[in-house]
Amino acid sequence: MHASPASSPARRLTLTRQSFPDATQLGLGEQLARLVAAVHAVRPDLVWHYADVDAQGGPFPKVPSNTPETLGEGTLLMLSALKVQRFRSAVFVGVPPEVEAPRFRPGGLFADDLDLSELGDAVVEIRVLDTALITVTSSEGQLVEPLQEVFGGTLSGTP
Repeated sequence: MHASPASSPARRLTLTRQSFPDATQLGLGEQLARLVAAVHAVRPDLVWHYADVDAQGGPFPKVPSNTPETLGEGTLLMLSALKVQRFRSAVFVGVPPEVEAPRFRPGGLFADDLDLSELGDAVVEIRVLDTALITVTSSEGQLVEPLQEVFGGTLSGTP
């Protein structure tokens, strides 16, 4: 059984360009695809949603509001991300499939809102903020801690 997002404190992994030493910048579609693949290895059941996307290339429209749109399973997000040259901003959240009408962060999802107090029904949230950082926040430690082993970065929040 998976922990309820509301019952567990969130952990955040903050990644910088040093987490991807082979890249000249942060926020590339390939980087997001690698992160989603690592989450998908642990939680392949998640349904992914997106908001506040500003991408260079790829299938994501610029979402003019903070209201999340449903994308689908993790493999679809990985394939979609690979078509993007670079994300200027984006928020992606993974929600368990049994949640039919997901509750998201009050006020909506914005890439530059780095509050980790409320994930709504999401068990994982990936934010891309310009070329400065990527954050992965989850109420499930088994999602962020293995990512730190692979990508480095800084963990914050209560274990």
